[in-house]
Amino acid sequence: MILSIKNNDKKDSARTILAMIGFGEEPRADKYLPEQRLAYAYLGGIGLILVITGLVKVVKNLPTVYLPPGVITGATLIHTFGTIFFLVGVLAHLAALLFKVNRPMVKPIFTGKMNLDYVQRRHPLWYERLEKRSLVGDSGAEGSLPPAHGAGIDKEQEKQEITLQPETVENSDLSGEKAEEKEGAEMATTLKVKGMSCQHCVMAVTKALSQLEGIQNIAIDLAKGEVSFNNSKGAAAGQIKEAIEKAGYQVLPE
Repeated sequence: MILSIKNNDKKDSARTILAMIGFGEEPRADKYLPEQRLAYAYLGGIGLILVITGLVKVVKNLPTVYLPPGVITGATLIHTFGTIFFLVGVLAHLAALLFKVNRPMVKPIFTGKMNLDYVQRRHPLWYERLEKRSLVGDSGAEGSLPPAHGAGIDKEQEKQEITLQPETVENSDLSGEKAEEKEGAEMATTLKVKGMSCQHCVMAVTKALSQLEGIQNIAIDLAKGEVSFNNSKGAAAGQIKEAIEKAGYQVLPE
């Protein structure tokens, strides 16, 4: 596997790091974040230097080889400092996992499978490419990915934490029979959602909700920060909140 450095990786890396500490939004990323490509290039470059200087240190000990003292001294110093810089780079790369936004990457290091919602939120370009392959797979094409799993992605459901109360309509004048019919009818629900600012946000929230059974007629008002929908199958409010937050947005209390 070969990673190539892109022209805007330095700029996008700065934007990504700032977003980790709460400033601005991350640029749309592919399978690897821009700072990951820079980190791997840094470690690869230092590793190459260690190999070359290490060979010099080995060759100098061969009985038929003579190297000037300056070359040996220089190779030794470079190798020593290269080792230090390599270890610093590895530690800095691992330290990135201390940020909350990066913690979902810890489990995939050991399992080899990445949470699909995390991919959609932080690696949208990769997600869109996988989604296209999934659509091809639905048509029966050979070698395509299944809709929810593939290429080291794991769709994992987490425990619901909080229950939202959807808006309901009550009418004390309704007879018992009409009240039962009313309970089965589709109830319009409107939630306040923080963080939506563009059409990409609209698409992300719509897609997240449309995957829940019975959620229909989804409407999003960016100006008001509201998400409206019909919940015909009575999907759990906690499940709805979880789907929106996994897409990268915050459901505000009523």
